[in-house]
Amino acid sequence: MKKVRGFIILSQLNLGFFMLVCFIIEPVYFLRDDQGGISHYGTQLVTLVPYSFSFMGAGIFLWLAARRLRAKELRLGQLGLFCKILSVEYILVAFSTYPYQVNEFYRLTHHYISLTLVVTGALIGLYWGLKVLRSVPNVIYSLLLIAGLIISGLSYYFAEINNLYTGEILFGLGFALVFVHSARTIIASRRSEYNV
Repeated sequence: MKKVRGFIILSQLNLGFFMLVCFIIEPVYFLRDDQGGISHYGTQLVTLVPYSFSFMGAGIFLWLAARRLRAKELRLGQLGLFCKILSVEYILVAFSTYPYQVNEFYRLTHHYISLTLVVTGALIGLYWGLKVLRSVPNVIYSLLLIAGLIISGLSYYFAEINNLYTGEILFGLGFALVFVHSARTIIASRRSEYNV
C-alpha cells in the first residue's frame, strides 16, 4: 500500500512541480490582465517539455498506482478506477494540447478532453471531499476546488473576467489536496486488510 500511496502523491507533486517550472520559465499568463489557460504552456517551445512531463508524468504515476490496486473492497476499487480514468485523461490532455491552435477541430478536441478532466476531477473531489470522506481538511480543499472551478468557468465564458489561469491553478491545487488526502485516508484504513 505504501507504493500505491507514493505513486498517487508523486502524480500530483509531479503535476504541480512541472507546472511551477512552466510558470518560472514563462510567467506571462499569470501576470497578464487577459490570462490564458495552462494549456498555452503546451504550445510554447520553451515550456513544452515541462508541460509534457507534468501531465504525462501524472498520468503514468496514477496508472502505476491503479495497477497495484486490485482489491475487491469498494473504496479501494473506486480509488483504482479513479486512478485509471484520471491517468488516461491526463495523457489525453497533454496530447490534445500540442495541435490545439492549428484549427477549430483540434481546438474543440482539446477543449472537450480538458472539460472531461475538469468534470471528472470535480466529481471525484466533491464526492470524496464533501460526501464520502468528509473531514475538516477535505472540506477546505473542496472549497478551494470549487473556488477554482467558479473562477475558471466565469473566466472562460465571460470576457470581462480574465483569471482562467488563476482558476485552473486553484482548481488543480484543491483537487490534488482532496485526492491525495482521501487516498491516504482510504489506504490507511485498509492497510492491514490488504497486501498490495
